[in-house]
Amino acid sequence: MQSSLNMFGALAIAGVTTANKIEGIVSQAYGALGTAIATYCAQNIGAGKIDRVRKGFRSTGAPASDYITVKNADVVAKFMEENKIPFVKGKTWTTDSFYRETNNNFEKRKADGCISVEMECSAIQAMCDFRKIN
Repeated sequence: MQSSLNMFGALAIAGVTTANKIEGIVSQAYGALGTAIATYCAQNIGAGKIDRVRKGFRSTGAPASDYITVKNADVVAKFMEENKIPFVKGKTWTTDSFYRETNNNFEKRKADGCISVEMECSAIQAMCDFRKIN
């Protein structure tokens, strides 16, 4: 992987290194948030207050739909094109658990034109939409 990146020169290497460092910092927030959510859910489920879990989830600004528009996707695509970096742009669905995806759900997503599944990007975009951050 590194040798493939090296072909693009020092600027590309610096860009990937910077992106990886930013991702590392942002990922720390995911870990902390995941731990907090797990604790919140466990305490409320243990107390028999499942309605509080639902209310808490709804107040996060999570999308009502499985599909969300990533507003700056065109900026990333333009960068990739300008730097002649191959990429595929397509519809992605989000899930909270890969293990909950049944064959029927998978086939529905394919029929909808999806090419991949992910969780992180859509969560960030949902939070940005809810907080009105571009």
